[in-house]
Amino acid sequence: MIFVKRMSEEETEDLRVFMRSAKDARLLKRAQIVWLSHLGRSVQEIADLLDIHSETVREWVHRYNEKDLEGLRDEPRPGRPPLVNSLCVETMLELIPKSPRIVGCLWNNWTLGLLKNHLNKIQASEYPRRG
Repeated sequence: MIFVKRMSEEETEDLRVFMRSAKDARLLKRAQIVWLSHLGRSVQEIADLLDIHSETVREWVHRYNEKDLEGLRDEPRPGRPPLVNSLCVETMLELIPKSPRIVGCLWNNWTLGLLKNHLNKIQASEYPRRG
């Protein structure tokens, strides 16, 4: 049988706080798995109570045992890289509350197209093409 490791009073309290403050349903369910295991419930009992597969219970018990509460969080997933970098996001957040007129546009409000064109101009001036 698999159970979570023996938890100190501090770890138990940390888990309670984590469950109360979890805004993500997946994190809450993972914390409940750990809590029920801490209370001595078997993998199958937990799976039945939470309506999940027993392998899912085992996975999260192992992750908690290896990494504590951090183990309950999602790990980074591979995928398409972001289309914009942090500088681009920073620039957008700076520009959006202001009028497009400050950068020479004739319009009073930003549209997605105006913003895109302006960011492309900035990027082109920072990274000119070599031919």
